This record gives sequence, C-alpha cells and structure tokens, in this order.
Amino acid sequence: MHIKIKQKLFIYIFMVVLISVIDLITSAIIYNHFFVKYPILEISMIMLILSPIFLFKSNKFSYTYSTIVFAVLDIIMAVNLTLNYASNDVFSIKYIFLFSEAAAVMNSQFVNIAYILIAILLALIFILYMVFVHRLFKYHFKDNEKDKVKARKYYPLAISLTVIFIAFGTVFRVIGLDRVKYDNASMYNGMSGNKIIEMEANTLKRGAIQNYGMLNYLNAEINLFISDNEKKEVEDYFKSGKIVNEEITDSFSGICKDMNVITIMIETGVDFAINEELTPNLYMLKNDGIDFTNNHSKNKTNISEIIGIVGSVAKAGTTKDYNVVSTMPNMLNGLGYESAYFHNNSSSFYDRDKLTASMGFTKSYFKEDIDSTQEHDFIKGNYPLDSYFMNGIKAGNMNVLSDRMSDIDGIINKIVPDGDQKFYSFWTTMSTHGPYNTSKRNMKYYEDLGYVEKIKSAEAKGTWKNICSDDDIEYQNQIINFQCEMMDLDLAVGSMLERLEETNKLDNTLIVLYGDHEPYYMCNGMKPIKFAIYNDTNPFNPKLFSTTLIMHNKKLNEKYEELYGNTSYDKFSSPYNIVPTILDLLGVKYNQKYYVAKSAFLAEDSLDNVFYSHEFEALFSDKAYSFDLTNYAYKDEAVDDNYLGAFTTSAYLTSYKIKIFNRFYENKLYDYMK
Repeated sequence: MHIKIKQKLFIYIFMVVLISVIDLITSAIIYNHFFVKYPILEISMIMLILSPIFLFKSNKFSYTYSTIVFAVLDIIMAVNLTLNYASNDVFSIKYIFLFSEAAAVMNSQFVNIAYILIAILLALIFILYMVFVHRLFKYHFKDNEKDKVKARKYYPLAISLTVIFIAFGTVFRVIGLDRVKYDNASMYNGMSGNKIIEMEANTLKRGAIQNYGMLNYLNAEINLFISDNEKKEVEDYFKSGKIVNEEITDSFSGICKDMNVITIMIETGVDFAINEELTPNLYMLKNDGIDFTNNHSKNKTNISEIIGIVGSVAKAGTTKDYNVVSTMPNMLNGLGYESAYFHNNSSSFYDRDKLTASMGFTKSYFKEDIDSTQEHDFIKGNYPLDSYFMNGIKAGNMNVLSDRMSDIDGIINKIVPDGDQKFYSFWTTMSTHGPYNTSKRNMKYYEDLGYVEKIKSAEAKGTWKNICSDDDIEYQNQIINFQCEMMDLDLAVGSMLERLEETNKLDNTLIVLYGDHEPYYMCNGMKPIKFAIYNDTNPFNPKLFSTTLIMHNKKLNEKYEELYGNTSYDKFSSPYNIVPTILDLLGVKYNQKYYVAKSAFLAEDSLDNVFYSHEFEALFSDKAYSFDLTNYAYKDEAVDDNYLGAFTTSAYLTSYKIKIFNRFYENKLYDYMK
C-alpha cells in the first residue's frame, strides 16, 4: 500500500476515535449517558466529514484539514459544556451572531475550569498523536523502490478508499434515517427521517443533539434550502387563520377599544420582589389589575422583547428585519396611534435602533438620546437607574443624587405624551439586570436613596422577608440588591402613574408589565440564585422560570372581577400571549395565526399556550418540560398519562408553529401576511 495512504489511514482512524470521544464526553456530562439515540447516524457523519483526507496526496492537507475539524469540534464541546454549566443551554450556530452581545455581559462565574482543561487535554492528545504519526512515517516507514513506483498510483487507491468510506457512510445514514422515520411515524405523519432531524435541529436543539449527535445537529441546522411546497405550507398556514374580533370573540374583546397602551418589559421581572410596602406602585398594579399568576418565560432579553412587540420571533441570526404587518406598532399606527420605544441601554446593543425601526415604531429613545454621560458597566452591574431614566433628577428623591448625575428631563413626558393623540409606548427597563453581587456604585445609590434602610425597616416589622434567608449570606445580599433595584423601578412606575393621572389618561390606558426571564445569575461559583430562590435544583422545573405578567385598566379590572370574583388569571401564560391579548382587548381585527399563542382570554385551558423557549429550544407548561416531544426533563408528580398525552399534542402543535415562523422569517416570506 502506498506509504501516504497508510499515513492517512492512521490519521483517519485516530480522528474517528477522537471525534467519538468528544461525542461521548458531551453526552456523559450533559445528558448523563454515553451514546446518542441513533449512533449509526453520528458514525455516518464522522465518516463522511473525514473522507476528504484522502483526496489530496499532500500530508500537509491531511494535517491541516484534521486540525480544522478537530479544533471546531473541540471548541464546540467546550462551549457546550460551559453553556450547560452556566444555564443548562447548549450551542447553536445562531449564537455566533450574538457573540458581541454575549461577550459584553460575560462573567467569570459562568466558566468551569474543568471543562476548559478537558478541551485542552484533548488538544494535547491530538497534537502529540499528529507529531507521533509524522515522525513514525518519516523515520520508520521510508520509501523504497517499490513505493516510489507505487507513488505514481496514489490517486486510484486514494479515490477508491474515499468512495468506499463515503459509500459506507451513506449506507449507515440511509439506515439511520429510515429508523428515525419509523420511530416517529405517528408524531411526524410520514415525514422523512432527514426532515424530522431538520425540524428538531431548528426547534428542539438539545433533544436533537441528544438523539442524533452534534454533527447531525449542525448539519441539519445549517440546511437553508426551502422548496416551493414548503413555501406554500407557510402561505396556507396563514391563510387558514380565523379573524379575532370578527369570527372569534370573547367576554373581553374590544373592552379597551381606542385606549392608549403602555407596555413595560421588566428586566428579570419576578413577583417575589413586588411588595406592598417597598414597591407600592407595582403592588397596586398587580393587586388591582389582572395578575397572571401562572406566567413563565425563559428567553434572552432581546427575544422576550421582540415577542412582546411582534408575537413571534425569528431564529437568531436569520434576520433583523421585522417589517411585518403583525407587529404591535404596525397594527396600531394604521389606527391613528403614535408608537414610541424606550430603553436605558445603548441603541447599538442588539441593534435595537434598526430593530425598532423595522417593527414600525415612529420614535425610539435610547440611553444616548436621554443621557450619554452615565457610566454603563455590564460586568460590574452598574446600570442607569430606571427612576433616573424616567424622571431625570428633577422629581422626587432623585434630587439626592444631583451631585452625581446629569440634569436631564427623562422620558416621562415622552412615554405619556401631551395632547389627545392615541399612543403606544414600550419601555424595556434596565436596573434589575444582574449580576446582583458586584454593583457597588449602584448599591451606594440605593443606600443614599434610602432603599436599604426601608428594606431593613420592613424586615424588622415583618412586612418583608428575604426569600433566601435560609441560604448563604451571599444569596441574601443579592436578594437585597435585587429588591433595591425593584424599588427603583417602582419609583419610575409611580412617576408614570402620576403623569397619567395629571393628564387624565389613566383610566383610558391599558398598562402591561411583564418579565423577560428569571434571575439566572450564579453566586460566586455556587449554585444559580434561582435554585436558592425557589428551593429546587432541577434546572428544568418550570417554576424556576416564573415571571411577572400584569394587565391593568380600570374598566378591564372591574369586568374581570365581575365575571370571576377576583383578578387572578391562573391558566398558563407567557410573553407570547401579550400581543394577541392586547389586540383582542383593543378590539383590533387580526389573523389568529399571525401569532404563536392565543389571546389569554381565548385560551380554554393551560395547555392552549404551551411555551417554546428559543434559548433552550424546548417546550414546557407549568407541569411538564420536554426537549424532544417524547421524553421529559421534568414532570409534576401529580400529572398522569392523559395530561402528558395532551401536553405532547399541544407541544407538537407549538413546535410546528415555530417551524413555520422560522421558515417565514428565514426566507422573508412577508407577503404571505396580508
């Protein structure tokens, strides 16, 4: 056999083993088992990816190609292990498009050194083996006369080996795909194995990696081809939608007709920090308004924000263009509303300036538009205060900080504008962003503003209790910091309510508040703070993702209490419900299928609105959590097979909707919404 063929075989076999080891390590640490569900598919992908090693006689190509393949997979393994450690997440190609934003908020507490060392160890093994092979063939397998004659015959044998490996890889793949199709026939209604993997890779990544392996997942995720039939499927889906406030109505349809709308997305908005004494304005809105007590969310801030404005969201990296008719601004602009967006952060973060313009907001205000001088430090947790952004330093006890802050007007007269013009204002807050154990500057602000003293007083009176009082002091201190941040938000909301009253617009305004995600930060390398808050260590228990959702309007509140005897909404809900519910309440006609979820008031039960997490690419209700529609990372002890069957059916329908919207945005099929 040609000496270079032998050398490449040494490299090929080693790479097959090494990539398999990467798969085994990933599966063992993340999924607690060594093998994927369909190992033959992963083996086939390894064989196919490594086949080009033989196509070029030069060993430099073999070494270079092997190094690139190994480096990519070794890095992805390290990223997977780190993401799983930090937030029970796994890698997706879409995260490449979020690298700059992720780097800005990255914190050393999210890094596990052991996983970095594993990646380094594998890299050393790779390097040592390549050096060994190079030396072995350089000094012990020298060319003889016969080999020199055979050298002219390298390519016939090399091409033959390449064809053989590709053939075996293809056969293994066909067998594996046929098995996938057979196993999922009832769920996916005869869909091909390849399309099943494609759908799951683009909607259920953790389950897809667990079932099919990392290489099959990556291969399916980057498949950008769309057929005419798949386009027609999107078109037919939207055409089949019924019109809310025409074909479909409920007891609350149109109750807020022609009213103003203010939506506030609270960064890390959670109910435990809403307190009658410490956050009286938030408490009033929650107590008097419709309190969605079973609301959940698990997405990055920008994703939850888009969902709360659009009702759906593109897969990250697909598009930053949301010029679709279904956005809240676009739906309301044509009805005589003026729409404005507000955020304490920079306009360039997540490209919000471009995003908000594409969504249809007629005006947008960012940190640089209100005050460009304040320090803004993600790592240290020092953010512009919500009360400062709302009021400037001219109102209330913000005067205490007049020597450290600029003399600005704030957004108060913009979020509630003068005149009779109907308006839709959307504000994404900032103060309650983590981490909660490093913001020394802001904690000094909170002390000077009297927040810390008020917390101590309330605790002494028994009107407030540290939710982590049984945990380490580090957790307790973070809760105090977080509570201070919510108190600062409360001051801002209070000023907004006063402005609404002064302008006689309070009763004619629908106020919506919701949280983007749970408190997910870790505590100095210890367990994530949410585990301490909820006294649970199962990272997939839905209660960990409980977030705030409140809808407040006097007329709405009274009607709801008249019908139900209280103002608590206990069905499962999420940010997906916000846009269709607001439009329903305003009496605006809309196609129900333009949104992932129903109006909350059209939901018959909690399983009508199963939540899809774009961050985890998983589905959950308040009682079950699944990555792949067949297995459960969590299920409540009280649920039976009937519930799980109903959950699976609802989860599949939600997953199908996500597939449709992914295809819609990825291919910019905006004309299909008419």
